Amino acid sequence: MKCPNCGGKIEKGDVFCQVCGYQIPQKKAGSKVVILAPLIFLVVVMICIFALLFRTSDEMQDEKAKEKTTESTEEIFGQYETAEENEVQDENSDLEDITTEDPVGNVQDFAGEEKLEYILGDSDSRYLTEADVASLSLREINYAKNEIYARHGRRFTSPELQNYFNSKDWYEGIYDPGDFDANYSARLLNDYEKRNAEFLSEMEYSIDSRGYQLDQ
Repeated sequence: MKCPNCGGKIEKGDVFCQVCGYQIPQKKAGSKVVILAPLIFLVVVMICIFALLFRTSDEMQDEKAKEKTTESTEEIFGQYETAEENEVQDENSDLEDITTEDPVGNVQDFAGEEKLEYILGDSDSRYLTEADVASLSLREINYAKNEIYARHGRRFTSPELQNYFNSKDWYEGIYDPGDFDANYSARLLNDYEKRNAEFLSEMEYSIDSRGYQLDQ
């Protein structure tokens, strides 16, 4: 290395030229750091940007995958629920179709037990009117009258009536006709039933003076 002033030889580490005394300019060690610092900062920023973009892309893909999975699951369960509803509707439809009627119009369900229906099911809880019996036949009126007694376990001398009530799940004949009429009728029947039995008898004989002719 030579002195820039006199061209004399300068040893490494000399601060002044030994020939002319010229002060040798020294290179600053921090200058390289100053130059590299912006480059390092730029590189770090770019790495951060790429990392952020990459992460965002992965998150979006994961979110789309979750949405597809949720939609597929909802669709599967929706189809399953719809299939169940259709199956229940089909079963109900089948039960409604398997029906018939007994001689006085009561519906029987052969898919299960006979429906516990009466000709006049509320004759024990309200007073009947002519409108209640307007659509009933003479036989039905007679059956409805005896239905009031049958509810309380009266048996019947008429095989026709006895067989009819024996076919009802709600019926249990426990009293002989004479015993019931003499000892239980007045005590077991409530006011509605007593008046309705009289009313139905009046309606029966107003249609036919002989009333309905039961077999004996």
